[in-house]
Amino acid sequence: LVKSRRMVVLAIIYGVGNILSYYALARIGAGTFVVIAQGKTLTTALFSSLMLGRIYSWTQWRALITLVAGVILFVLPTFEQENGLTTNTTDTDAITSAADNKILMGCLIEAIVILLSGFASIYFEKSIKSAAESEGLDIWARNFQLAFHSIFIYVILI
Repeated sequence: LVKSRRMVVLAIIYGVGNILSYYALARIGAGTFVVIAQGKTLTTALFSSLMLGRIYSWTQWRALITLVAGVILFVLPTFEQENGLTTNTTDTDAITSAADNKILMGCLIEAIVILLSGFASIYFEKSIKSAAESEGLDIWARNFQLAFHSIFIYVILI
């Protein structure tokens, strides 16, 4: 268990990210959620550059951006305007503002989730590589440690 401290951090990051995803999805539509979630590809590449020192060519960055843009264009027609608010009130500006704030909050929460996800993915890769070199642990041991700690983290968070 002493060698699994990094997996505790990772379990917390994944747990918080998953809980935040539920909050985001409660505030925005599924189409918006999917479009924003496509940023995980770019944040993962960004964190791999920063944390692992990987260098991507401009062609590779363009390919990643094109991939994300393609998925966004595919999902765009599925957007639905679901704000769930009625307009029986005379103050429609307040209703519109409340709906806009709810959507903005959902988008911000999902942006935090994609940053956490990109960081967690590269943190896990770095943990595996450093553990294999220094501690002799392979990916299976790290996955077991992550699963073990995740059980307790999710019991606490839920």
